[in-house]
Amino acid sequence: MISRALVSPADLLIFDEPTTGLDLGGRETVLRELSALASRGDERTMLLVTHQVEDIPAGFDHIAMMGRMMEHECMTYLDTHPRIYATLDGNTTPGTITFTGPLDEGLTDERLESMFGVPLHVERTGQRWKASHRLRFA
Repeated sequence: MISRALVSPADLLIFDEPTTGLDLGGRETVLRELSALASRGDERTMLLVTHQVEDIPAGFDHIAMMGRMMEHECMTYLDTHPRIYATLDGNTTPGTITFTGPLDEGLTDERLESMFGVPLHVERTGQRWKASHRLRFA
């Protein structure tokens, strides 16, 4: 499917969880190829959907994060991003866009902890990301 998409003349390529069900070697092959595509200056817009920060290929540089936001957070966000859709009740339901921007500004401990409701640590090694559970000792 990815090969077929790459030979098409489309201006937008959407990859919806392209590594789901692959073993580690398969996942790394797909991520390497997507990274190469992103790094070679291809003019097409590429959108990658994933639940795993480890599946973000090198060369991808922006993120739109979806999750749940409290109403006061949502209203503040909507004031600064007026073109983002919101319902009249503050759009606090799952699926709310909670952040858009550069990866390094979006993938923070605080944002992912808020999104997933568990203590997390996010780190970048080279051009790849990793998130892990952060143990808290009393």
